[in-house]
Amino acid sequence: MDSKTLANRAAAIADGLRNAFPTVPVPTNHRRADGCIDWEVEEDLQRVIGKVWTEVKLEDWTHMIRPSAIRNGTDTSFFKYYVPSILCGVLGNLEWADPLATSALLPDNPKFEPRDEWQTFRSSFSPAQVTQIVAFLEWLKDASDPASAEWHAADAALNGLWS
Repeated sequence: MDSKTLANRAAAIADGLRNAFPTVPVPTNHRRADGCIDWEVEEDLQRVIGKVWTEVKLEDWTHMIRPSAIRNGTDTSFFKYYVPSILCGVLGNLEWADPLATSALLPDNPKFEPRDEWQTFRSSFSPAQVTQIVAFLEWLKDASDPASAEWHAADAALNGLWS
């Protein structure tokens, strides 16, 4: 697929994400219900807490620990709110797909096994939001080298985890 077609698809997906994910209310609670606190997550979250997801830039995510660690260290609805900021950033910077987008969207284990916490996260998305995530994953697969980690992660996500 040519780069112009991929760029047009990326722009359409970014628009779809903006339409599917509300910007308000901005979540005020990021703490897990069980009270478990990861101090590295707490420190890194200072980059995003209180910001509308559309204000969070790719650079914010590149200076934090992996999104899967943030997902595991925060309330599900808090992390879900910021997922589209990661995806929109990656749409313009494919090189960050594996360390950021796949970490945000897939279970955090080598075989991508959907364990309880990840299933809770996955089930929190509306059908419209899932449609946009699937569109992102399809774009990622088409834009990536079939031998790459991001291609294999997108393939795994599209074969049962998100579809």
